[in-house]
Amino acid sequence: MTSALVKSGNFEGVIQFITHGSPADSNSLVKMPAKGGHLDLGDEEIHDIAKQVIELAKVYVEKKPADEVSSEGYFKNRFGPVVSTAIETAPVLAWPPAEGASDRLKRLYLREKKILARAREMGGNDFTNIGLEDLSNLKTIDLSKPSDPIKGTSENSPKNENPLLAIDDQPATKYLNFDGAGSGLEIKVQNTIVNGITITSANDAPERDPKSFVLSGSNDGKNFTQIGSGSIPVSRGRGKLKTMRFPNGKSFSTYRVVFPELVGDGKIPMQIAEFELLPKLEGSPIDDLSKEATKLLGQIDEVRQKVRYIISRAHLVPLGEDRRAGMVFDSETMSYSLGWTNDQSLKASGMPFAGAHGAAAVVKESYNLFRTNMRPGWAKTKEMIKKDPRRQPYKSFPRMGTLPKDWAHFKGHYVHDGRAIFSYSVGEGKVLDMPGIIKQKGLTALTRTVQVENPSSSLMLLAENDDSQIKKTDQTFTVSLEGRACNFSLVDFSKGVKLFVWENLLLCEVPKGKSRLKVAMWAGDPAYQPAVRSAAGKAEGLSKLTDGGSPQWGEPIAVKSEISDNQTNAYVVDKIGVPFNNPHEPKMRIGAFDFFKDGETAAVCTWDGDVWIVSNIDEKLDKVTWKRFATGLHEPLGLKIVNEKIHTVGDNQITRFHDFNGDNEADFLENFNNDWENTEGFHAFCFDLHTDPEGNFYFAIGCPVRAGGRGFERMGKHHGSVIKVSPDGEKLSIYA
Repeated sequence: MTSALVKSGNFEGVIQFITHGSPADSNSLVKMPAKGGHLDLGDEEIHDIAKQVIELAKVYVEKKPADEVSSEGYFKNRFGPVVSTAIETAPVLAWPPAEGASDRLKRLYLREKKILARAREMGGNDFTNIGLEDLSNLKTIDLSKPSDPIKGTSENSPKNENPLLAIDDQPATKYLNFDGAGSGLEIKVQNTIVNGITITSANDAPERDPKSFVLSGSNDGKNFTQIGSGSIPVSRGRGKLKTMRFPNGKSFSTYRVVFPELVGDGKIPMQIAEFELLPKLEGSPIDDLSKEATKLLGQIDEVRQKVRYIISRAHLVPLGEDRRAGMVFDSETMSYSLGWTNDQSLKASGMPFAGAHGAAAVVKESYNLFRTNMRPGWAKTKEMIKKDPRRQPYKSFPRMGTLPKDWAHFKGHYVHDGRAIFSYSVGEGKVLDMPGIIKQKGLTALTRTVQVENPSSSLMLLAENDDSQIKKTDQTFTVSLEGRACNFSLVDFSKGVKLFVWENLLLCEVPKGKSRLKVAMWAGDPAYQPAVRSAAGKAEGLSKLTDGGSPQWGEPIAVKSEISDNQTNAYVVDKIGVPFNNPHEPKMRIGAFDFFKDGETAAVCTWDGDVWIVSNIDEKLDKVTWKRFATGLHEPLGLKIVNEKIHTVGDNQITRFHDFNGDNEADFLENFNNDWENTEGFHAFCFDLHTDPEGNFYFAIGCPVRAGGRGFERMGKHHGSVIKVSPDGEKLSIYA
């Protein structure tokens, strides 16, 4: 509802808005449906809603962003030592190559520019915006025209989604046939040889996309000869053009295409946005150029990563007193995905931090000190580092889910006096891993302190080079990223620990037994290594940091609460105050709550990632207090207390909380279970958390929303499901 309308106090206007929804010319991102989507609202209810909205608008004061978040959206002290979220950054190898990229990348890019220039000379206006992939697929002049006679294989189509829309050169429209699999269309063109077709996917419902095709030709419109068939690449994205080529030397004037299979199963409609017939090009100059483009694409793919880099189970650790440096730990792969000492380009882009829809809550586009691709952070052999076993249903998106538990498994993270210590297993080994920072006399370096109990040797991934060779100077390895250099050096380590280079990876070998190591990372001159080593000091024993530190969140906050004036009715409402204005300045949007056994103490979680303990909920409500217990969770919207232990479910995991020293603040945020596939899709929240008499846990996972709010889709196999987890957290299954 527009603020101007509400603030004006126009009662009839507000009623009109609620009754009929957003006007047709509304520019709002989200359109309000009639009666808010609830068609059972009566006139009296609509009048009451209008009155409440106008009254609330009179006292509403727009809250300015807290000082704890900079204009770039960076996370300050209010979020604690860890911010669990989803974070996106560019792939390791961007294209076009950066100024400081290798000579090989620059040569490949120069070849690409020359090939495309020649293609534009040959193709004229039709190739004005052609790209290398289009040229490789021979995306050429469409033989079909919007004026050509066309009909469906049946008339079982809506009037506004008829066969004419398949050749109208408008990808926003579509042709739909309720016959589903086996349906298609016929089109008449000038007598010509066809050697290919293109199909553009429609705007929604990817399950309706054709999965295979059969193309036949005829010169009398009655007798058809099959000239081509095959599969159609499946694409999660909408409006995607796919090109299929096949050999053919015969000329026809009528072509019929049938789609025997669809992506989805069952009796569902078939739909496409566009269909094109492509002419024969074999042996022509443009065909030779297309083959050259295909070869070049293969060479480019060898040295660039095309998968979107989204860490859906990211744990962002702000570092330094100003918290403008940071490292990101990926609890799916047990690797540090990226780190920086300059927060430029870091921004909160999605829910809940920025109050906006976004594929990832946080984006770090550039100025990264180091970065690794979506690959395991530990392995038994160097070859396994590049052999990620996880499922990848969509080539343009990252692999889904966690590594197999016998490979590596995230246990949780400890918090100790503002520091974060990650705990995980590698095979049968145990690892504690703490990020840190050095700032001394103008020198800034990130550090990683690792403590390992390893029954066998293993390898740890530190960084990934873009294309040029990783350089070694004395005890320092220099890795390049987008023209910037990051130096790595072991500043303290146990016997047998060593860094080495394999292909474009910087790895650390950790021997069998108990080991400690501390590695430092800094920009600039490798010659700073002695100064960095001196400032970094020894590799600290991390076990002593796992018993709980000093309290971080202050004393409990008293709130004003109200007992209902009416104590005789069967149903009355008491009001428990919420500390909206508190020193930590989080948004107090309640996600879930549950009570401890005493019945007077509750645990509450908020969408922004906090857990609070609410005490003294008694018959008087005159001494109710809130104490911040934990923070930095990933959108927790379910909470359950089991055996007096708080459990929450968020986008990334079920978390079980441990307070080892009894100071009413969590010391260990245990990963109770994270076995479901997690993606960057917003609105795929994890809701509620309940148990049955046997102690099994249950929660619901939503589905990502398609762009523009056009329905939902299941990107991961757990989306749109009720999930069951065993009482010990070891087994996860889809319940419904």
